[in-house]
Amino acid sequence: MAIMQQLEIPSGEGLTLEKLWAYLHASNERFEQRLERERAEWTERFERERAERTERLERERAEWTERFEREKAERNAQLEREKAERDAQLKCEKAERDAQLEREKAERDAQLEREKAERAERLEQEKVEQEKQKAKREEWSREFNLEIRKINRIVRENSRQIGGLNNAIGDLVESLVGPGTRRRFSELGYHFEGISPRRQKICGDDGTVKAEIDMLMENDDTIIAVEIKSRPRVDQKRDDISDHARRLAVFKEHRELRGEKPKRLLGAIAGAIYSTAVREATLKAGFFVLEQSGDTMLIAVPKGFVPKEW
Repeated sequence: MAIMQQLEIPSGEGLTLEKLWAYLHASNERFEQRLERERAEWTERFERERAERTERLERERAEWTERFEREKAERNAQLEREKAERDAQLKCEKAERDAQLEREKAERDAQLEREKAERAERLEQEKVEQEKQKAKREEWSREFNLEIRKINRIVRENSRQIGGLNNAIGDLVESLVGPGTRRRFSELGYHFEGISPRRQKICGDDGTVKAEIDMLMENDDTIIAVEIKSRPRVDQKRDDISDHARRLAVFKEHRELRGEKPKRLLGAIAGAIYSTAVREATLKAGFFVLEQSGDTMLIAVPKGFVPKEW
């Protein structure tokens, strides 16, 4: 009964399959009609909302585009102003640099001119000074030549007197060193009757002087060659011990070449002042040490001393 009322079938009529099928068909058509209406309403609402969204998007895009163009124009204007300001600043700085360079160039040119003038003045002064120095050198040369001529005259005069001076020196050596030395050597067993106080020159075949001996004492078998110094020295400037040793070697060779009788050749160094070191070095070299004491000569003969023979 309820189904029949729902299907709108009159109560006096029975429910048949055809009626049920017809009802279902009618219900399906009504359902499809309702769906079509709802679809049309949804479509209309979607299109309206899409049109509204599209319109809103277009407005927003237009507003964004307008704002972008406005900001772009403002940025371009700002960039143009900044570029103009930079160009003006660069132009100003360039003008300042150019002016500074010009000032520095002018200062350098002025400095170079001053230095050039100073060099020219200094060269002129040096030239004048050189002329003065040249005149002084010429004057000194003339004076020097005069002095040389005076000295030559003095040397020639002294040369005429040197013979007498040598004799005086020989006499002095004989009177001061000779007698006392001969007595001291006699006390040691060396007996010399004569002394050659004058300097003995030993010359080579060409006439050059190879050595000179201040004093010789000689007997039948012994010769003692004496070197006389006011203060015997052994240092970088002078070595009297080595010099006397070479002198004795030359003297011995000279005697042998002349074929003279072989004799013992001894050496001695006489001095007014002896340092301890030089005295010890002289004895170590095998030389007699002759040292002045008052008006006589002393011979240092320490224990164990053996004179060297050349």
